[in-house]
Amino acid sequence: MFVYNITLNIDPDTEAEGLSWIKSDFIPRVMQDGLFHEFQLCKLRFADQDTPAYAVQFYCSDDSEKENLLHPGQSRYLDWVADRFGLRMMTFATVLDILEPAYLSFIHKN
Repeated sequence: MFVYNITLNIDPDTEAEGLSWIKSDFIPRVMQDGLFHEFQLCKLRFADQDTPAYAVQFYCSDDSEKENLLHPGQSRYLDWVADRFGLRMMTFATVLDILEPAYLSFIHKN
């Protein structure tokens, strides 16, 4: 199991429009591909933050697609953002391997 994490740095003047598009168009479109079974949208907070930043995390149980998601030229999800917003929304993607799912941590503590 892994998480495909897309981090989005948004121009402050584009934040409301961009966040609306992420929720209403981008996430549903990614989920329609059928590769991911769950997602979450997070707002990043860090010191010296000048621009709004968000992360969309898509959960996948099938490891066979993992390498394709990070291969140059195979990042269609990032292309969708670039096509819609250009330089007003900068993105990068990472893959997070889940070593111990959160629900297992909770079970072990109780």
